[in-house]
Amino acid sequence: MPESPYIGVVPFAAQVGMTSQYIRRLIKQGKITKSSLKTKGKRKLIDPEKALIDIENNISHVSRRSPKAKPIGLVSEPQATQAKSEPEKKATIISAAGLSNATLSEAQTIKERYAAALKKLEYEKNSNKLVKVSDIQKEAFTMARLTRDSILSVVDRVSAVLAAETDEKVVADILRDELLQALELLAAG
Repeated sequence: MPESPYIGVVPFAAQVGMTSQYIRRLIKQGKITKSSLKTKGKRKLIDPEKALIDIENNISHVSRRSPKAKPIGLVSEPQATQAKSEPEKKATIISAAGLSNATLSEAQTIKERYAAALKKLEYEKNSNKLVKVSDIQKEAFTMARLTRDSILSVVDRVSAVLAAETDEKVVADILRDELLQALELLAAG
């Protein structure tokens, strides 16, 4: 008959380097889930593999008493995008973000940095330090169109005068003056 994977609270606590009281508190708080437990009479028996996963997923790095952080390892391979249950959806998101081997503390750090970046963006948007790209593109297009139209209008204004002139220096002066006038109008607004 195969040996049961379940062991008592005290041996499990010794195996993971925690006190039996702490393990009992985790069970009472639900951080070691019922799927990891089995009751034999009044004794609680623990499946070590499932309980370690529960501890890794449910205990903050701040409150963890184990000296080493172990990888979460929720997803070993990319899953189909049509996940059916909530845990599968979360695992798919974690895998897509490249966090499948992140420890809980690393994941919490990434989450906090992401939240801080979002708050910074929101602040900059509200203080008008950020503008929409579409607004900038629209303004740049309008300015380019005005520049083009202003420069092309020089031809209509001076073509008759230039046709009558034979001196190159006078033609260059007339063109320079008209182009400067067009550009100054653009700069003024």
